Amino acid sequence: MAQLTMRNAARKPEARTSPRAQEMAMEHQRSGRLHWDTTHAATPGWLLFLDGQPGDTPTMLPGFETSLPRDASHAELVRLIGEMLSRDTGHLPQQVQVIPMEEGSGYYFVATDEDPA
Repeated sequence: MAQLTMRNAARKPEARTSPRAQEMAMEHQRSGRLHWDTTHAATPGWLLFLDGQPGDTPTMLPGFETSLPRDASHAELVRLIGEMLSRDTGHLPQQVQVIPMEEGSGYYFVATDEDPA
């Protein structure tokens, strides 16, 4: 028979949450845009901007990536965003979703990873 402690006695019975619900509660998302910049020095390249709170100016991550051309594949862009975020956070995101911007100068992205336990 389990011993009843004050902490356990005061707790109301809780509905069990599914593993997926627990997983989703621990996920963290970062969003922003990957911009093709032609104003930086003589060589064009990619800049990564992170969204902040609504109304805040996006934050530009340090670094200017010139190794990937403007017409890079979807997979190459996903990898580039992951690498640029990794330099900022110290780990690669689990998933990166990329959507082309209408004006054609870059991509919107959402990167998802789990918060450290």
